[in-house]
Amino acid sequence: MRKLDRGESRVSLVVLSETITSDEMVALARPPDRAWAKGEQRRPGALHPFHGISYEVDDECDRPSEEQLGRLLDRLDPAAEQIARLAATSGVHSARIWIHNWTPEEEARLVLDAGRAARRARHGIALFFDAYFDCQYEDEDLGSTPVPAPVP
Repeated sequence: MRKLDRGESRVSLVVLSETITSDEMVALARPPDRAWAKGEQRRPGALHPFHGISYEVDDECDRPSEEQLGRLLDRLDPAAEQIARLAATSGVHSARIWIHNWTPEEEARLVLDAGRAARRARHGIALFFDAYFDCQYEDEDLGSTPVPAPVP
């Protein structure tokens, strides 16, 4: 997966587990774009702390986050029940849709309309919006903002 350039964003669903291997997760859901084992190299000097799988929209980084989210949900909708079961499986650490946004602006926005919110809820997963700002102040505390999945 390539690094984001300024003004780009990326949307992905990431499922992590300490005990369920990526092969076992794949058997419970549809084939992912990427899979890795706990302890594999994540990047130089860092290992994956969890087994994991991810479904990504990595070829449209210049498009708005909402459009990428819609495309990811389009891909996942046929397997919504399988993904919801996987997300609820004992041993799954987390199942989250991540929106990473590197913005040259002073603020970042995500408009999650009712249709997309309902589709996300069918998958039983949380949505996290990460914004990376081009700021002149390095000590600003700008982190991810979780948008929890609704309780059924």
